[in-house]
Amino acid sequence: MKAIWSGTITFGLVTLPVRLYIATEEHHVRLREIHTADASRVRHRRVCEVEDREIPYEEIGRGWEMPDGRLVPLTDDDLERLPLATSTWST
Repeated sequence: MKAIWSGTITFGLVTLPVRLYIATEEHHVRLREIHTADASRVRHRRVCEVEDREIPYEEIGRGWEMPDGRLVPLTDDDLERLPLATSTWST
């Protein structure tokens, strides 16, 4: 692996060589679903369950499904206000 930066750090009379490497790489292969008969790509259509028609992306929103099956629409503002599981408070 090739260093993307190299230099030195000096502490008084001690000088240490430093090399900077990329810490992460993509290690997964992106696979697609295909039709085995002709090797064409399989697409998933967004179809409204009530109207039984394909919905354009501009009309797609997000919602939370309640235990009784009802769906509660959520706006972008609602989603931004949700607490993140990785958020921590420090004092």
